[in-house]
Amino acid sequence: PTRHPPTPACALRPQRLLRATPRLQSGERGTCLGSELYYYAISAAHLAPQQVVVGVSNGISILVNGIRLLLEVRGDFVVIKIDLKNAHNAFSRSVMLRRMAEVPELAHLVPFLHLLGAAPSDLHAGGERLFDDPTRGDSSEGRHQGLPLTALCFCVAIQPELRALDLELRPFGGCARAIMDDIYAVAPASVVFPAVARFVAALKAMTDLEAQWGKFACFSPKYDLATCPWREAFGVPIGEVALTGGGRARGVLVGGVPVGTAEYEVQVLRDAAAEMVSYIDKTVEQ
Repeated sequence: PTRHPPTPACALRPQRLLRATPRLQSGERGTCLGSELYYYAISAAHLAPQQVVVGVSNGISILVNGIRLLLEVRGDFVVIKIDLKNAHNAFSRSVMLRRMAEVPELAHLVPFLHLLGAAPSDLHAGGERLFDDPTRGDSSEGRHQGLPLTALCFCVAIQPELRALDLELRPFGGCARAIMDDIYAVAPASVVFPAVARFVAALKAMTDLEAQWGKFACFSPKYDLATCPWREAFGVPIGEVALTGGGRARGVLVGGVPVGTAEYEVQVLRDAAAEMVSYIDKTVEQ
């Protein structure tokens, strides 16, 4: 595709889109890419500042460095990494369509998006149908992962609840930010845990998305999470990693980047490097 100037819209990775549309000719791919960049760009104002993945140049870097800096300045704050069960396949399509229709620049896409999800996939293997009618061969909710607008649809679907969480934390110096379904809330413990509980309850009620409290993770540089009554009440695990020489270190992954104690960050990077080397060795041996 034609190179675009370094505008916020170019935060999107075009390679992923091209892999998702292999049957398009090169000219059509360029048109498709340009259209998606356009929709992501005009959606940035609607989703900002909570969603940093859509229309925000270097959004992940802003998220990681912003949370790290906030925890350095306010060591008593707690960051919670929120986990949603099967998020992209489980959110309510009807809610997504209604919320897309409420964004004037995106409303014209609603009939097209409805049509894409109206009929079930007819899956075949070895010349035989895998699912007999009327059983669906795909999810009846959510969006098909890999389609160009799936990430945008998901972000729009959860935006009202995400914005409400962010507004609840702001008066205390905190915030809520997300990279699609990777959601992070930062604030004092007495504020952030109850606020996150209200957030996931609202998401369930409005979008049918379920939180997996046991897969959450939390970290604070100075606050004692081991005796935190709010953490214990909601069953949020403390983020940590086993150290090579014994013991454990605390932190969380923010956008895949370790944020925590120095020991935590070093150990996570060492584990990732060891896993990569092991994979390379196995590939060479084969």
